[in-house]
Amino acid sequence: MPRVPGVPHIRPSRLLRPSRNCPHQCSQSRLEALKKRAGSRLVRAWELKEDLRAVFRAADGSEAAELLDDWMHRAAYCKIAKVVAVEKKVRRRRDDIIAAVELGISNGRVEAINNKIKVTVRMGYGFRNTDNLVALLMLRCGDCQPQLPGRPVKARKKGVKGAKSVAA
Repeated sequence: MPRVPGVPHIRPSRLLRPSRNCPHQCSQSRLEALKKRAGSRLVRAWELKEDLRAVFRAADGSEAAELLDDWMHRAAYCKIAKVVAVEKKVRRRRDDIIAAVELGISNGRVEAINNKIKVTVRMGYGFRNTDNLVALLMLRCGDCQPQLPGRPVKARKKGVKGAKSVAA
């Protein structure tokens, strides 16, 4: 990405990501200089992105609903085609977004299982047949914990599906 004139040694993409901002006071002035030079469309899109992220950091559902409604109103009239397209999708899923904030849920578990499957498939690349790969996936991602020969029997935690108590 090209350097911004008048803003030495900092790419615009790094300045616009809040997690990448350096804590120094000079970065704030560089960010302000970039905002002046970048144009109103880029700045408006970035501010809308940050405001949408703030919805998911809301303390409760009512605050999230208020922030989301405000964001949808501003996004619908921003005249940036891609932002308006996102706004339409968010408007369709508004109730689901508010419910996710209220319940504090995310798709983290699903993403973790998907990543585990990808790693296992990569690891099993040289298997001669797919049955071995499926068996390995079932072992890694399933709840099955077979008793290995020559190993002592471990008692499983209570409340775990399929757990059996082991008498000592």
